[in-house]
Amino acid sequence: LASVRENIDSGELHALSIKARTPAENS
Repeated sequence: LASVRENIDSGELHALSIKARTPAENS
């Protein structure tokens, strides 16, 4: 469960980083 939770956290951080870099494209 820990590894799955870590994967979810990393996925969320990755999505946030993409939105931060290209907010206009994701809007």
